[in-house]
Amino acid sequence: MIPPISAFPFAAAQGRTRASSLGRSALYIVLVLVCGLLVSALSGILPEKTVHPTVETSLIAAAVSASLFLLCFVVFPTRIMLRLFRDPPEQAGWQPANAPQLLFLGISAGFVAITLFATVLWSEGAVRWTPAIPTLRQVVSEGLLSAVFWLCVAASEEGLNRGYAFVQLVRAFSFWPAALIDCGIVMLEHATYHEETAAGILGAGLFGLVLVYSFLQTGSLWFALGLHASWKFAQNFIFGFASRDATETPSLLMCQLSDNPLLTGGSAGPEGSILILPVTVLLMALVHGLGLRLKPHASERVIIMKQADACQARFMNEQVFPDPGT
Repeated sequence: MIPPISAFPFAAAQGRTRASSLGRSALYIVLVLVCGLLVSALSGILPEKTVHPTVETSLIAAAVSASLFLLCFVVFPTRIMLRLFRDPPEQAGWQPANAPQLLFLGISAGFVAITLFATVLWSEGAVRWTPAIPTLRQVVSEGLLSAVFWLCVAASEEGLNRGYAFVQLVRAFSFWPAALIDCGIVMLEHATYHEETAAGILGAGLFGLVLVYSFLQTGSLWFALGLHASWKFAQNFIFGFASRDATETPSLLMCQLSDNPLLTGGSAGPEGSILILPVTVLLMALVHGLGLRLKPHASERVIIMKQADACQARFMNEQVFPDPGT
């Protein structure tokens, strides 16, 4: 059984603390841009993955690039901000409590969701698969490299979109306005993709809503990381569906879609299918139920929130008056 959430990162900010939260969010973005220059320089000395003679070597380069991206865009800026302001890991979304359990649950949910999507397409005759990777060695080696690649990609996107900067936005504006901003940014990012569809943009926003809601319900990004990584891994490596994130990664199966992009998603991938709506509803229900099991009783949550506020206030030199009733 998973123990209940022990802390919540979304303590509300007031007055000058709200302005400080906005400033911290902006400073984090500046650090990301600075570190982005570093990762660009490092990527420049790596061989281009498209010129390699084998897919496996190309995957190694892709995994290394994704790891550098994660380090320079998420790990380093987050670590600097936490040390600079002496914030706990909860303020970046990486609360250590329940991490293994939530990561496992997220991975399981992602696999089940994309498998249900593929099963419905198959039952409707909208997709047909043929084997793409012939040898066991290729399955193992390329599967492991693909798993590393997609885990790094998912961790990078979660840290950038829903990490430290997002928590500070929540503290400044409250959760749902910040969540809508986050989903809007994700949709704008997808709108810049070549030949992206309106359905794909909307589907990306819905999937992002599931991920950000899981943060609210579980108190950390670990479930979102597992869900995001396993969805992308299974979508690309197992089922061979189209993906805007990496068109050159290998897959176990080659899929042939019917001429019904509204159902299959077409070039936009699963996010562009009308099936993303029921999948999103199921995932939201799952996340909501998980949150009900994880969150403590209301009285305990009040105490936890006040403890979090008091801890934050010490670092912000604010005075917090505890409720005499507690």
